[in-house]
Amino acid sequence: MVFSSFTFLVFFLPLTILVLYLLPHRYRNTFLLIMSLIFYMWASPQYLLVMIGVIITFVSSWILARPFGILGIMLGNIIGVMTTSYWGQPYIVYRDVFNQKVKSYHYRFALYFVLTTIYCASAYFICDILSEKISIVNSIAYLVSSYIGVSEVVAVLISKIIVNFSICLLFPNILNVVIFCKTEEFKDLYGSAKSFLFRKQK
Repeated sequence: MVFSSFTFLVFFLPLTILVLYLLPHRYRNTFLLIMSLIFYMWASPQYLLVMIGVIITFVSSWILARPFGILGIMLGNIIGVMTTSYWGQPYIVYRDVFNQKVKSYHYRFALYFVLTTIYCASAYFICDILSEKISIVNSIAYLVSSYIGVSEVVAVLISKIIVNFSICLLFPNILNVVIFCKTEEFKDLYGSAKSFLFRKQK
């Protein structure tokens, strides 16, 4: 069913307008939401999964944002993905587009999740250690203070940001190169980057 179809124009739309007119105001938004889900489910089942995912993400983010702030919004997005998209999209993309087993998607997702957790924990640990190394921080702070001309407190703060940013940028990417350098995806990415850089030089 599409917006220009006979079913929509003759049955679905008039029925929706009639019921919407008869309902009290406080129930109208909920009714429109339900009818939207029915419309998208009628058109194609995967759209229903997208709509449900949006609703779960919005509700969970709205609930968790009050006690946890931005972290709650991030958790709400994770909840929305893990309850809908994570289970539905592989069947559409891997099975119908790539002609691969869905099991490979879950294996890759689990692997990337474990590696990301290890990267974050390791980077946080290294940043915490190097932040305590006063000599490294003071050396960078001295250079920042000399070239920019800011106070010592600001220079130390900037030096800590530089140290943490460098670790978070370099450490995970170096590990990714070591771990994935022999995969087909990495070779394709390396080849594309190489051809792009050489084309720029020409």
